[in-house]
Amino acid sequence: MSNLGSYMDACLRESLAEAKAREIEDRVYRKIYLTNLIERAEKVNEPFVGMKETAYRLTNISEKRHRMAKEIAEELLTEKGERAWFYCLEKLAGKTQSPQLWRDVLTYLDELKGKT
Repeated sequence: MSNLGSYMDACLRESLAEAKAREIEDRVYRKIYLTNLIERAEKVNEPFVGMKETAYRLTNISEKRHRMAKEIAEELLTEKGERAWFYCLEKLAGKTQSPQLWRDVLTYLDELKGKT
């Protein structure tokens, strides 16, 4: 009976270690995704205004916001939680290539959390 108990304990420890490793891996991939999303969004800055306007017309987006702002806001909420607003403010306070992107992300953060 003790052999079976120790085997079960070893299996439980192994499955817990695998679950923790998967959780860490998921967290790393989410951070990489967020970093890549922000990098791509910041590359679409003011020289591409004409292309941006065309993209808005093609997608029937009524508001004039950055097209990746909502995705960034959702990922920031998932990754940073309540610190997402502070992250955006840090980006705005620093020298960012596209401040309008971060203003739009702040707006989406407020909308996603139900604030006005």
